[in-house]
Amino acid sequence: MLMTSGAAPAQLVVGAKAGIVSWIDGEVYLNGEPLGFPQNRYIQIENGRSVNTKKGRAEVLLGPNIYLRLGENSLLR
Repeated sequence: MLMTSGAAPAQLVVGAKAGIVSWIDGEVYLNGEPLGFPQNRYIQIENGRSVNTKKGRAEVLLGPNIYLRLGENSLLR
């Protein structure tokens, strides 16, 4: 038998790590700076930082399959 294997790309996000911003819509700020998703990257909220939604919404991973959804005018520290 001839077996071949292709190179698999590395996993970009560790799904069980808390504090990963998985979705944003509208005006969302990380420590007062506008938040946007960089291409091919994820956003990790470090300890001591805050996420503020003005006219926006965000979704943050707290654990495996546990998400915190922030509505308008919310603050997460």
